[in-house]
Amino acid sequence: MGLREMCRERAEYYTLRAAELTDPDDTSPQAQEWREKAAAILERRAAAEPAVAQDG
Repeated sequence: MGLREMCRERAEYYTLRAAELTDPDDTSPQAQEWREKAAAILERRAAAEPAVAQDG
C-alpha cells in the first residue's frame, strides 16, 4: 500500500467518524458536507465490494 492510499484511507476514516459523531439535527454546512462525503465514500466502497468478491 502506497503513501497516497494510506492518506486517502485515513482521510476517509476521519470523514466517516465526523459524520457519525455529528448530531443528526445539526444542519450546519460543515455537518452536511461530512454527511455527503461519507455517503459518497460508502457508495464507492459498496460498488467496489462485488469486484473484490469476484477476484477471490
